[in-house]
Amino acid sequence: MLSEDDRRRIEAEEVQAAQAEAGRAAALRREQLAGAYRREVREALRPRPWWWPARWAFLFVPLGMAAGLWLRPQVPPADDALGGVRTSALVEQCSEEVARLTYGREADLRFPGPREVGDSVQADADGKRWEGWASRPDGSRLTFACTYTAADRSVRADLLEDHP
Repeated sequence: MLSEDDRRRIEAEEVQAAQAEAGRAAALRREQLAGAYRREVREALRPRPWWWPARWAFLFVPLGMAAGLWLRPQVPPADDALGGVRTSALVEQCSEEVARLTYGREADLRFPGPREVGDSVQADADGKRWEGWASRPDGSRLTFACTYTAADRSVRADLLEDHP
């Protein structure tokens, strides 16, 4: 068994050793923090590339271009007069002719707008031809072909199919 003096001496040595270890760890931590701070300062003082002030543009330019394309105003379709009649007038005359062919039974036919008609109209020197459709209130379609002849300015519609 150890005497009381030996115990106190050993405890004091252990406390001193622990304090010395804590001091070394604190010094090491301070040294590491100082080194990290020096690296940050060197990084901040390092010369930047010429484009550095505009680095935010790398994110916002593509986003701005995408928004510009998305918000771009829609160009209305050309209401050309090729074939001797304007496309809008052809649609109007064809809708009247189709209504006449159905004997007024189909009063609620909805014809497509100018955007939807644009690609389905073919024009040549003799006139125009529109292969189109009209939708009914129940969702079914009535398909027709409408021909405008420029020589006698006549419109003829032919019913093609009923689509349920």
